[in-house]
Amino acid sequence: MREPRNYIIFPLDVATRPEAEHLVHRLAGHVGLFKVGLELFIRTGPALIQWIRAQGDAGIFLDLKLHDIPMTVARAMEGIADMQVDLTTVHCGENAQMLEAAVTGVPDDKWGETGCAYIQLRPGKTLPSGQELTAFLRERLAPYKVPRYFVPMEDFPRTAAGKIQKHLLPPLQRESA
Repeated sequence: MREPRNYIIFPLDVATRPEAEHLVHRLAGHVGLFKVGLELFIRTGPALIQWIRAQGDAGIFLDLKLHDIPMTVARAMEGIADMQVDLTTVHCGENAQMLEAAVTGVPDDKWGETGCAYIQLRPGKTLPSGQELTAFLRERLAPYKVPRYFVPMEDFPRTAAGKIQKHLLPPLQRESA
């Protein structure tokens, strides 16, 4: 069972690194994630993220609200992954290509739940092998964040507003051993 503190995201909505450091010192060990927004990140850069990571086991929510040309966002996400941030925001409303995968948990006998990435393929493209995808992601993510399963999709079930309806994704078809 998760500790109550793991449900708390504390926003570091301050303008300077000393103010942020003061709050992190006071709250480390009492919150699950520290949120660093755009203003603070612009002023302090990745160094603050590294410093927060070194202060304990709280995660980091980098709330930059990325939205731009899909390749620019993809490159920005690579940089964010290098910082081992636990959560970030990407706004996908303007461009369907901004979000091409939905990751959800599926039941797992050993762990209780494991990651499954449903990937929307571009026309004429095929899904790389699971080994290729895993190797690619392991270079960019912490090992526990790499999905165990990958499922190709022609399209995602969506709400009228265009959000992916994860509960309507097809069940994972595992091959029997």
